[in-house]
Formats: sequence, C-alpha cells, structure tokens
Amino acid sequence: MLTTLKLLSYLLCLIIFHATYTYAQEPNYLDKKFTTQELLEDFTVFRQSLEESHPGLYWFNTKAEMDSCFDQHLATIDHPMTEREFFPILSELTAQVNCLHTTIAPSETMGKVYFTDSLRYFPLDLKILDGKGYIYRNLSEVESILLGSEIVSINETPMDSIIARLLNHTSSDGHQKGWASYFLQSVFYVRYKYLIDDSDQFRMVVKELNGSLTDYQIEGLSYPQRDSIRGERYEATANEGPWIQLSIDKAASTATLRVPRFANWEIDGKKYKFKQVLAQNMEDILEAKVDNLILDVGDRGGGNEDYGLSLLSYFLSEPFAGYKAIEFTNKKLDSRKYSEVGWLRYKLFRMTTRFKATDSTYLLKRAAGYKRVLGTVQSASERFTGNVFLLVGRSTASATSDFAAWMHSLDLATIIGEETGGNYYGNTSNWEFNITLPNTKIRLLLPLARYLTNVKPDIPLGRGVIPDHLVSPTIEDFLQDNDPQHDYAMRLIGQADQ
Repeated sequence: MLTTLKLLSYLLCLIIFHATYTYAQEPNYLDKKFTTQELLEDFTVFRQSLEESHPGLYWFNTKAEMDSCFDQHLATIDHPMTEREFFPILSELTAQVNCLHTTIAPSETMGKVYFTDSLRYFPLDLKILDGKGYIYRNLSEVESILLGSEIVSINETPMDSIIARLLNHTSSDGHQKGWASYFLQSVFYVRYKYLIDDSDQFRMVVKELNGSLTDYQIEGLSYPQRDSIRGERYEATANEGPWIQLSIDKAASTATLRVPRFANWEIDGKKYKFKQVLAQNMEDILEAKVDNLILDVGDRGGGNEDYGLSLLSYFLSEPFAGYKAIEFTNKKLDSRKYSEVGWLRYKLFRMTTRFKATDSTYLLKRAAGYKRVLGTVQSASERFTGNVFLLVGRSTASATSDFAAWMHSLDLATIIGEETGGNYYGNTSNWEFNITLPNTKIRLLLPLARYLTNVKPDIPLGRGVIPDHLVSPTIEDFLQDNDPQHDYAMRLIGQADQ
C-alpha cells in the first residue's frame, strides 16, 4: 500500500513542485481562463475516471449521494474559470470520496507559476488538535510569538473556520477526519495560500498561554526561506528510519517496540530489510522473557501490508487470513489513457494478474508478490504470549491501520491512543493511476484496489480503530517531546503489578 511518507512526498511535490521555477516562465497563466466547455470536459473525465475505476467510491456514500455531489458541483461550472477557481470544485469532490489515497493536485504549469520563490507563505508551522491551530514552530522574525499559543484568527477569518474549510478539501478515510487533520499540519501554509488567502502579510490574533489575546503582524516567507529557517532554528526531523526500534526495561519486565512504518529503510548507504530486523528484535524480546510488550505503530503509518502480516504472525496462535478480498471494479480501464501508465505496463499488469468475477466486482485471485496477502499467514514458530499494549494515532493509516484492526478484532492487545486515521474495514490503495485532466492538467491520484480487512463487525462503518483507552497528545506534549500514550501504558502495567 502507499506509505504515509510516500503519500506526503507525492502531494508536496505536486503541490509545491520544489518551488524552483520562476514566474516569468508563464507570466499570464494565473489569469488564464479556461472555457466552460474545457472545464466541463475535464469534469467529465474526472467523474468518469472515479466511477469507472475507484472500487471504494460508494463505500461510505451511496451512489445516490455521490451522484448528488457530482451534480451539485457540476452546476457551478457555468462560466469560464482559471485553474485556481476550478481546482476547489474538484478538491472538495475528491475529499468527498473519503479515501486518503485518492488525492488531487494542481497542474505542473500552476506549480511553475504559482508556487515560486517570489511568493510568500504563512511563516508558522502548526499542530492541528481538536479543530484548533497551535503554533509549533515560529519561522517569522517576530520573536515574541510563543510556541504553544493558539491562533484565533488570520486576516480577520476565524481559525476554526479556516481549518474546517481546508479539511473539506483534504482526503481522509471514512467519515472521521483524523488523517486529514494530521496531514493538513504539514501543508497548511500551502493550502491556506492556494485555497483561502493569497496575501503576503498576515494579521494574526493569538491566544497566549496565559489566556490573553494579542495581535501580531507578520511577513510571509518564500518556500526556501521557510525551509532554511526551520533547519537553523529547530532540529531537523529524520525522514529515513530506522523504522524498527527496540528498548527493554527489565525492571518493569517490559519491551517497547516502535514500528512507525512497514517498510525497508536505508541509513548512510546501508540497507535494512524490515523482516530481518523484525525477526531479530522479536528474538531479543523473547529471549528477555518480558511479561509486557508496548507496540507503537502510531506515527508515520502505512507501508507494505505483507510486512504488517509478518508482525501479526508473532501474536497469532493459528493461521489467519488478513483480508477477505481485494476488489477491482473492472479488468479493463479506459481511464488509463489519461494516466502516466503506458500501454506495455498496463498490458503486463493484465497478463500477470488473475481475477474472479462477481456480480459487481472483480476479486483479485493472483498477483506477483501477493501470495500471503491473498492467502493466510501462519503463526510464527515462537510467538509472544505476554500482555500487548498497542499504541495508535491519527497517522496510523493504510497498512498500519489494517494491522491495528486485526489486533483489535482478534483481541490480541489493549489499544491506547487516538482513533486511527485509516478505516477499520480496509482501504482503497495500490495500482494507482495518476490521471491528468486534458485541459487544465490538474492531476488526480486514483487507486484501483479495495482491501477488505478480515475483522469482526463491531465498529461503525467509516470509523477507524477506536482505542480501549483514549489518550491524545497536547501541544505541550509535542513541544516537550513527551509520549503520553507510552506513559499511560507503563502506568497500566504498573497498576497490574501492584
């Protein structure tokens, strides 16, 4: 499945396009109007691509509801528009699909023109918690702005209104917005400029830590300036593993295994294979003979579903099928012609996969590298039989959310944290088409496979895995690098030992 960081990188690259182009390349593009007919053609390709290819289009909304959404947005296309005017129509519809792997980005030309070095962005990094925006990193020249303060408004618009509007244009799984709010934190300054306000200066009302309200006037920063200042003022966040980390507290008879991504990684040119490192770490845990395991998959989730099944095998007492089915809507997809997938690659895909036709879908029967994903996973020869405490959060999505769903459904762990960003019953991902609309060249990332997790139906459709113990980090936790979920697990372990 598409990993969280891969998804973040894809969207940031498409939206920002490295911010290396100059406005002079296309000086008139921002004002260029596409004819009504051109926009209608693009809308038709957009809609038909989703209806033909997306197997989860009617998962969380009925066909009648989606048809109504399409028709309502279609009715607004009755006059010529610029790309920036047209884009929100499609981005709001894309978010309505309720699939975090289905995303949309401006055209490459818009990237060359709009997201340039000369433009100025909001100079603060945020944490978005419970619909509120808190200052996490101050990149501006106003040193008196305190980290942890809550932003009440920007340029006279209430912050809760800004966040709500942007969430309506941000993809997320199901009916909850956990993943969307997590993702929006990293791209707020871009989305705000593109969808809310194109200003270079920002009048901001801030609720200080003592509760008082203060007005600030701050200047925007170019993309390179933001990146440079962040690196100078704050320690850079590592984006390249290690994706498995183990610590053992013998006094508490507890091991902590952190697995933020189900993926291989590389550090300083040395390659690490997920399954090999996992096997060694599990061997170390078993040799330590601890009674408790805290398993943290709550940060930067996603990855390879087969690796999730490998981790699951260490807790199974008998063979288990992770997925009920993997569905496609069609074997032949006309929308491919608008994508980057060439004829030969598409032909190879059709030759190397096998399907079983049903009344409404095509079930994947065979695909290269998918034997265990489509079949059953065996219990590991030596498994952990102690107490397992699973830590999850908003970024637990895609493959890591599927893992959390299995652990919940099989009653293999006490789950602590926030509702997962992924859907409990599976996700739509993989075999993506990157659709380019014929006129505006707006890009739609369209996954073709729906994974149905093999879980008991005890959580409402459209929700993530709901923890046994709800523990949400505060802005203070982020600023002080606290881990309240791990601390909570340790308290539970301590209480059990008394």
